[in-house]
Amino acid sequence: MAELIEHKILKDVEQPRRVVIMLHGIGQHSGYMEEAGRAFSEKMPGTLVVMPEAPIKMKYSAEKVARVREKYDPDFDPTRARSWFRTETYKWPGLSLKLVFNSLTVVNQVNKLADHYRDKYGLEDKDIAFFGMSQGGAIALYAAIARVKACAAVVCHSGMFFGFARTKSKPDVLMITGENDDYLCDNKSWMKSFFVAPENSLRRLKRRGIAVTETWLPDLGHEMTDESIAKAADFMCSAFRVPANDSQQQKPAPKTLAMA
Repeated sequence: MAELIEHKILKDVEQPRRVVIMLHGIGQHSGYMEEAGRAFSEKMPGTLVVMPEAPIKMKYSAEKVARVREKYDPDFDPTRARSWFRTETYKWPGLSLKLVFNSLTVVNQVNKLADHYRDKYGLEDKDIAFFGMSQGGAIALYAAIARVKACAAVVCHSGMFFGFARTKSKPDVLMITGENDDYLCDNKSWMKSFFVAPENSLRRLKRRGIAVTETWLPDLGHEMTDESIAKAADFMCSAFRVPANDSQQQKPAPKTLAMA
């Protein structure tokens, strides 16, 4: 079997009933998904939470490290910062071509990981969901629509959808966006706005016939909070048809920040 993308399992589950693939944001690593993953596990017992590491190691100047620590995360470790694809805006047209021809390698790697755990535990595509934060939200969407059979759900949290890719299946999608998200809603750059503006992502998904639920949260920036994680968990419960008495008492997930 070909080597799988680097990843971690939140906790062992003897016989999972479902699998959630959780994709961290730019400048983060899989550890940033752990608190949200625990919230999902508590809400949906029997869920295997799989957290891949983005393949591209990022380089930060001392000045940028200081800025990230001040604005987003005082414990930020630049040696563990990862990215799913190149972030320079001028490279995005090339990224678009890769999406058109389904040659963005990481999308296939993420799906191979999902398939591995599906087959290992005798599950079906309807037992898989994807959750992604920021850049990870984009990869979650692209991985899901590249699958021949639809997965149960995709949650794109503070993420984007560039379009271009062919749609092989149409899973239910939840788009969570903060009204104070200064990254997605920054219109200073025309090219950046074209690619990441929330209204453009929503339009592209709907144009493909994908059922999208929009959730805009007041006071939310480019980050995850207890409230946004709860919204995501509820959406997945509904998509997986988890019985109400199947869930344990959910504990609030501590706030986790993105670093775009």
